[in-house]
Amino acid sequence: MKNPTTAFLFDIGNVIIRFDFRLAIGRVADRCTLAPEHILPNLQPLTDQLEMGQLGVLEFVEAAAEVTGFSGTPEEFIAAFEDIFELNQPIADLIEKLSEAKTPLFLLSNTNAIHVPFFYEKIPSFREIRRCDLFLRIGLHEASSENFRNRDQETRLRGRHDNLHRRSSSKL
Repeated sequence: MKNPTTAFLFDIGNVIIRFDFRLAIGRVADRCTLAPEHILPNLQPLTDQLEMGQLGVLEFVEAAAEVTGFSGTPEEFIAAFEDIFELNQPIADLIEKLSEAKTPLFLLSNTNAIHVPFFYEKIPSFREIRRCDLFLRIGLHEASSENFRNRDQETRLRGRHDNLHRRSSSKL
């Protein structure tokens, strides 16, 4: 019997790229009425909605400005929250090698509509990925074994995903 085709399914955060939302807070805190240490916890419910596609970018920015007392422009807020990433070069190199070998590459990740354009513009590795299932497009919030198994069945990937889990991380 022939071996099934190998494919790779990647997550974005802390896999392809590392991120630190504290960088963004540092860029907007001086224009917020909310104390810096309260900004992230107060934005979390809005970020969850943004990541699930329940809020558009401008709706998110307007709500975030209201919650934090941010007095800058939407463009300033978006710019502050875009550039918070560091490429995980070994994974980027792996993606490039796999792509050159014509290995199917897939992406399943919770991210948001502010970051997706930034990823594709600034991080060439994202252009190598054939199918991109961002939770904001499919109405999910977190990576889980069940979500990976569902994607596995849909794309006819094979493999054990029981041990895949995503560590909770502080998000925007």
